[in-house]
Amino acid sequence: MNDKNYKKIEIITWSIVAIILTIFLVMTLKKDVFSINDLFNNTSNQNMKVIKTYTIKDIEKFEDINVDVNQGEIELLESKDNNIYIDLKCNKNMESKDYLNLDESTNTLDITSKKGSKIHFLNNTNIKIEIQIPKSYNKNISIETDTGDIIANKNLDLNNLSITSNVGDVELNKNIKCKKFNIVNDTGDIDIRSIDGSGSIKSDVGDIECNIEGLNQDIDITSDIGDIELGVNKDLGFKLDSDKEPNKIEIDFNNISKKGSSFYAEHGQSPKYTIKTHSDVGDVDIEYK
Repeated sequence: MNDKNYKKIEIITWSIVAIILTIFLVMTLKKDVFSINDLFNNTSNQNMKVIKTYTIKDIEKFEDINVDVNQGEIELLESKDNNIYIDLKCNKNMESKDYLNLDESTNTLDITSKKGSKIHFLNNTNIKIEIQIPKSYNKNISIETDTGDIIANKNLDLNNLSITSNVGDVELNKNIKCKKFNIVNDTGDIDIRSIDGSGSIKSDVGDIECNIEGLNQDIDITSDIGDIELGVNKDLGFKLDSDKEPNKIEIDFNNISKKGSSFYAEHGQSPKYTIKTHSDVGDVDIEYK
């Protein structure tokens, strides 16, 4: 074998080793690092205090509520009345209390972080944005953050729900019902207690745990690196179209077919809509919720 061919083989071999080690490292560490607020100090949230409170009235005019911030945990809560309340919290004194920009001049409520307003959490500084939304609000909500967890601790009944996180966990701890949803997380777990609707759920690196209560169209669920754990309503009729056979199946399927690594099955009589799953690295499990 000449030196040129040897070099080619050596480069290919080390590239494969690097890919395997990267996947192993991510899968080993991800459960310990994805919660951004715990990344540097897991006690930092215990000393959170309200820095500033905003009150928004006349919510009936808002077709959309858009939240777009650089960093910080975002938590949705239920309002005690028909107003929206926003609490900006921090575990330390902030140099400026004007971290947020609110624009309520149109039929869209925009909640954004001001340009250049960065919180340096290397010194254990964490922020949290609590948004209290009335139970009656049923239109559109969009949330986007670069760094930080997104948590919903209220039931949501909406037209559209959009959640985008670059780094952080997404936790929807109450019942979610909407005509269309789009939930995307680049790096972090997605945990959904109950969802009813149609749309897509995607995590590039992170596990997805999702209980599906109902369908009005197809649902696509993708985790490039991470497990997918699905719980389904026992009375729900659906088709399952997976690019790999589930590792654990604890429901009664019929019309099962397999082709290569792909897996297809049906639940209930004459199901109309499909749950599609895709995972490059990770298991797929499905059971009754």
